[in-house]
Amino acid sequence: MSEWPIHPAAISIPSDDPKVKVRVNTSVEPQVGPMSYFSSWLKMKKTVAWIMVAKRCLKSWVAKRKILELKLSETESVLLKVFLNVLIKAEEQMQAYRLDAMATFGCNSILAFVRQK
Repeated sequence: MSEWPIHPAAISIPSDDPKVKVRVNTSVEPQVGPMSYFSSWLKMKKTVAWIMVAKRCLKSWVAKRKILELKLSETESVLLKVFLNVLIKAEEQMQAYRLDAMATFGCNSILAFVRQK
């Protein structure tokens, strides 16, 4: 005796059987989300891939910009220090010239006052 089930195609169901229902209910649900916008799975995958490439490029550009801004701020601070040193030296030279001019033109009282400061 065989224990194997009978293949469904081999089973014949009479059409007048009261247990068999002929009516089929179907419903179509509207798609919600990204698949409702794209006509195929492949197009959606390609679009997502391009979005990921753009995201990676933007992150790279932001990182490069931060590095350049850091280098620029370092350069600005060095230039500012150099500029301040030049101003200080120029002021010292002007002060020395002023003192020499006062001594040359006989302004001894003013010269003594300036040297006290």
